[in-house]
Amino acid sequence: MGLDEYDDIILDFDARPYAQRMLSEDFLHELKRASLGQEMVAVGIVCMLVATYLLTALQPTLWRSFIVVLLEPAGWFTLWEGLSQLLFYSKDTKPNLVFYRKMSNAKIGFVSVG
Repeated sequence: MGLDEYDDIILDFDARPYAQRMLSEDFLHELKRASLGQEMVAVGIVCMLVATYLLTALQPTLWRSFIVVLLEPAGWFTLWEGLSQLLFYSKDTKPNLVFYRKMSNAKIGFVSVG
């Protein structure tokens, strides 16, 4: 998400000074969505590193083998699911971002009828 100006991250209708304005819900939602894929990739890599360490650096025991059996598929799943979110779901939100950009620049007025 590209930010062109400060108004892209704060609520436009908040009349308080800039330092006291609230952040836009859309901006916060996009930050959470974007970071979820990155956090999932990192968790997957950590799971696989721990499994590799348990397999190679320590003497095998039943408990360590069990942990490795749990960590390997968890690591692969979170790694690939995180990459999937980063690569494919980010394309789905681009039309929404274009729409929100257009709406943020729209001038809307109300007139009394009758």
